[in-house]
Amino acid sequence: NIFKEIKNIATDFKTFSLQINKLTFSKYNTIQLKFSKNVVLNKLHKIIVEEMATKFRDKSASSKAKEFYHSFNEKEKELIDKYGRTNVLSNFEPHITLGKFPTELTLQIKEFLSDFKPKFNLLIKEISLVEIKENSYKNLKKFKLNV
Repeated sequence: NIFKEIKNIATDFKTFSLQINKLTFSKYNTIQLKFSKNVVLNKLHKIIVEEMATKFRDKSASSKAKEFYHSFNEKEKELIDKYGRTNVLSNFEPHITLGKFPTELTLQIKEFLSDFKPKFNLLIKEISLVEIKENSYKNLKKFKLNV
């Protein structure tokens, strides 16, 4: 089952640090904290994406990316067909989404935070299995990394 698979993956990884290095504003009106490149995170990401896609992905499930399928390049279309998303593997850009706001509010926040330059580290001690719904996220289970 999926919980057992993720638990096995988590126990293969030790806790690690990520460095927050940038605040960004996406074209979808989300505000994000971006991480510096990290070999451990990229390895963990690759293993999880490939294991989950191979063993558990429901290819008949709808993907929001399909709405914009025509606007993606061939590589991105391949990623959508295989994984349901474009931001995986070589396109993976780790971040924390702080929120999604109406356009006007996003512009005001962007102006207010124009001088904000975040620089701090996060210690990653666990990974979570999250269910993504239309307008919400549900944390199904947390898995501790090895100490």
